[in-house]
Amino acid sequence: MVPALVAAVEIHFDDAAVPHVWASDELDLARAIGYLHASERLTQMELGRRYARGTLAEVLGGELEAVDRRSRELRFAESALRNVARLGERSRLWLDAYAEGVNSRIDEGKRPPLLVLLGVRPEPWTPADSLGFAALMAFELASGLDQEFHRLALHRQLGSRLADLAGWDGLDTGWDGAPFADGFPGSDAAQNGTPEPRTGGQSNNWAVAPSHSSSGHALLAGDPHLALGLPPRWYQVRLSAPGYDVQGFTLPGIPLVIVGQSPLRAWSVTTTGLDAEDSFVEDYDPATGTVLRGDRRVPVERRLETIERRGAEPVQLDLLGTDIGPLLPPDGARGLPWRSLAWSLYEPGDPLAVFFALAGARDLDEVFAAAEGYVAPAQNLAIAESSGAIAYTVIGRRPDRGLGDGRLPSPAWDSRFHWRGLRPAAENPRVVRPGDGVLATANADVRPPEYTAAAGAPFTADFAHPSRRDRILEVLRGRSDWDVASMAQLQLDRRSPYALDLVRAIGTGFDGSEDEADREGARKAVELFAGWDGRVEGTGAALLFQVSVATLVAQAREALMGDAPSSFGMVRDALPRLVARDSGWFGEERDRRVARALARAWAQCSILGGPDPSAWRLEDHQTLELQHGLSEVPVLGTLLARGPFGLGGHDSTVNVAWTRGRGEGLAVVGGASLRFVADAADPERSMAILPGGQSGHPFDDHYDDQVADWLEGRMRPMAFGREAVLRRSQSRLELVPAQP
Repeated sequence: MVPALVAAVEIHFDDAAVPHVWASDELDLARAIGYLHASERLTQMELGRRYARGTLAEVLGGELEAVDRRSRELRFAESALRNVARLGERSRLWLDAYAEGVNSRIDEGKRPPLLVLLGVRPEPWTPADSLGFAALMAFELASGLDQEFHRLALHRQLGSRLADLAGWDGLDTGWDGAPFADGFPGSDAAQNGTPEPRTGGQSNNWAVAPSHSSSGHALLAGDPHLALGLPPRWYQVRLSAPGYDVQGFTLPGIPLVIVGQSPLRAWSVTTTGLDAEDSFVEDYDPATGTVLRGDRRVPVERRLETIERRGAEPVQLDLLGTDIGPLLPPDGARGLPWRSLAWSLYEPGDPLAVFFALAGARDLDEVFAAAEGYVAPAQNLAIAESSGAIAYTVIGRRPDRGLGDGRLPSPAWDSRFHWRGLRPAAENPRVVRPGDGVLATANADVRPPEYTAAAGAPFTADFAHPSRRDRILEVLRGRSDWDVASMAQLQLDRRSPYALDLVRAIGTGFDGSEDEADREGARKAVELFAGWDGRVEGTGAALLFQVSVATLVAQAREALMGDAPSSFGMVRDALPRLVARDSGWFGEERDRRVARALARAWAQCSILGGPDPSAWRLEDHQTLELQHGLSEVPVLGTLLARGPFGLGGHDSTVNVAWTRGRGEGLAVVGGASLRFVADAADPERSMAILPGGQSGHPFDDHYDDQVADWLEGRMRPMAFGREAVLRRSQSRLELVPAQP
């Protein structure tokens, strides 16, 4: 029973426990999905809202104190609570109704075993808790957060060459000379630190017009790339009521379909890489509690909070703020001084309105108008209309900066650098009905050739290497008979244009290297790469490529950056340009450094796979282990995890695999958090898969029942119409309102 329901709600579950929900009132849909989320994913939801609130240490122990400090310093929960009052009426009503559904399940008193183990009794859910999840996603995708100091360290080493290395249009510091050349005010230790770069999510999405489709319909594919684990990020649903008729994927904690389709259109999102966070160095005086503004000192805001720690004494946290945003404390080890943070997350917006429009808007213009209220995180929204049109637009608002482009730190005391609000969404890159009938974003530069930013407002972003996008577009343009099955097959593609470019740049012959052993190792590597098709799977060449990227990056950093901080992703993306003989980046040391890197990669592969390269196989050494959020708990952790599984792929392949070194091998830490392919005019043809299952309960059959299909690249058909749903129904649930 869900007391707040207006009328009974009918739910049918298919063989993968995907719920198909029918209601006579759209707010009853929100109540029903709240009840379902809490039934299957309450542990995930509880840990997530504690992450946003900064209260994980209270139940998981003092080791989580640093995470709680960061969440509170960055004001996740505070910004969520403030944004509740800024929501449009429909969004507010949906979040209220969703909370009623979650709380109905909580009130039944059936806590998940993991919450019982932790001794947690969930408090009532609130709309602010839902918006806290939106804040966490903005944080995960905010790859520019605090990176101004990382870039500043590189700028000190490389000067004007930094923009070329990073592939930027240019670098506008807003300063006449080198910024902060004499260090930061009152923080001598910080200027020599080594800030670590952050990486956020990535993704693929693409669409083809009817002219490229065997069905004569527009088609769309999407596979958001995020850190992988169990349970998955997403919960699949089919929701139907007057005014909201969709199928697709929700994020537990938020009621709407984020990736999916309605009878009118299909849509998916990828990360834009927009730099929507700026660090402003502060001249802060702790003795007086003031910061410098012009020639005056002004007081900062201050409040004390307590972090409770399970098994330890509570600790006090001093939270400071300025007119710019949160005032963050220095961290000398990471090269971070006192700084105020400006972030689009703190600006007013309604993150739900555009997803309502996607479900029900009459045309694309209505969708674009609704996107004006969406602020963060910036996303590339790809759309395929049932009418046949395809389009993409960036949703999310970019800063209206003063001086500078935001890539390096700015002085807080100089108001000329301060933000002046946000730019209109209408200024964002957008493509509607591309002439060649295909489009793809894949985190690469989304600005069309004719795009020009508004005067004084550059589109500052850290775009991904174009390898995935270019591969997708190359394949899409090669045929005119695409269907859902062939689109799904393209999602599994592991051929890397980046890898082929790198092999071409390496070339042959290393006479400039004086070390015979290095020349011999490089010769063997070049011979193995000869004839390789660039598919990062299966073969010894694929393993050698993965290892060679790491050794080449090490050589490039040593040659170019000296003591500058780690910048693996930036250097990796630039490698084909850096190692080319005519690039000039390595100068006379080019042959010696490239040969050394290849020889070291060959030696490492020989240790991993033995002396015979024909026996090398990437998947033997690149593995995925799907871990639970509580996997670090002794004994219990082994019961919650699944794997390891051998997995091919690379950052530059459509079927992506983010990896980190682990022991002698490579651990896959991120990839396709779902796969979705849609026929925009016939939802019954659409297909999807999760890297896990619908349930968050480790001993439920649906905790991991889709893992094997996800690994093998198989998809599950989606049922949209009532008749199709009833044919596939395995069980039925009816939610009823309170009796009068």
